[in-house]
Amino acid sequence: SMAQKIITFANHKGGVSKTTSTASIGACMAMKGKKVLLVDLDGQANLTLYFIPNEDEIEMSIFDSLVNGVPLPVKHIRENLAIVPSSLEMASAEIALTNLLARERL
Repeated sequence: SMAQKIITFANHKGGVSKTTSTASIGACMAMKGKKVLLVDLDGQANLTLYFIPNEDEIEMSIFDSLVNGVPLPVKHIRENLAIVPSSLEMASAEIALTNLLARERL
């Protein structure tokens, strides 16, 4: 079996190139033949909109998985590159999850 690696770009501060780095490095790794799944957890959904500029193409987002328990929606972008899209709803995810049991695990 092939080893899997999880690489995370996270920083509370805005404007530090998290989205740009994620998009660029993810696309480069995919071009090198690595299978890449980008997971956008940001409420602004900029990474999602970078790869899928037409919001109408996004039927479900990670918000639906977190709040409604549906399977993660994976959108294929090109060979070796896919994304779990975010949406502007993610900004309200914490409020939507408030009453759920074990919400911290989600």
